[in-house]
Amino acid sequence: MKFKNTIILTIAAIMIAINIAGCSENKTDEEMIKSRVESFFEEYNAGDMEGVLECMDSKTKNTYESATNMIDALIGKTGYSINLSDMFGFSVGVISEGNLFEVGDMNITLTSDETADVSTVLSYSDKTDKGNSEEKVIISMKKEKSDWFIEDIESEK
Repeated sequence: MKFKNTIILTIAAIMIAINIAGCSENKTDEEMIKSRVESFFEEYNAGDMEGVLECMDSKTKNTYESATNMIDALIGKTGYSINLSDMFGFSVGVISEGNLFEVGDMNITLTSDETADVSTVLSYSDKTDKGNSEEKVIISMKKEKSDWFIEDIESEK
């Protein structure tokens, strides 16, 4: 009888914890989108390719991973043990002092229940004298499994 009560109390505690965690995660679509875009550029500026990929939609992520696995295998045939993710982190560090990209104010438009567009200005700076610029971009977002991911980034037309 004591064992049965312990199991019931354990299950009740787990259910309460799940409900509390679920309540604290009630972000709006706009908040989730803004957070994902900010995370993407934080990871990019840090040279963390794995972090960048976690911000991408599954199709883009799978395509990138397939291509890099093939290229990494070809590089491995030459006897070198460097992969593209390592090269990405190294190149960001060589190009920039601090952040390579800064994201301006975001104008978020939900185009459907599962797609959105983010209009913003990206500021780019590198170590060269002529490496500072700004560009208006549209970041296409896609909702997968109740969260938002980057599908594409292109210049605003």
